[in-house]
Amino acid sequence: MARIEGEHLCLLDLALSLDDLIRGGQLDRASNASVRDVAAVGTVPMLAPVRRPGKICIVGLNYADRAREIGADVPSHPRFLRGGFGGRQSGGCHRAP
Repeated sequence: MARIEGEHLCLLDLALSLDDLIRGGQLDRASNASVRDVAAVGTVPMLAPVRRPGKICIVGLNYADRAREIGADVPSHPRFLRGGFGGRQSGGCHRAP
């Protein structure tokens, strides 16, 4: 696991994967981990951060600046889109409380 800082990847000194940290409620360990090595971005293969996510959430137009930039109304609540893989949408749009 690595942290991107500018044009460098700071490879973290962690024995656990990101999946393990998330499942164990220990994600803060990644932000506090010591750096074991540094590599230039593009010199190390980058893989998906979570191999098999149970759920993928896409949040759209929740940033006021982006909404104004494209001439849309600023939403009062974030909008969460639910959809399947392969471009098929399975659930439409759900408004968060």
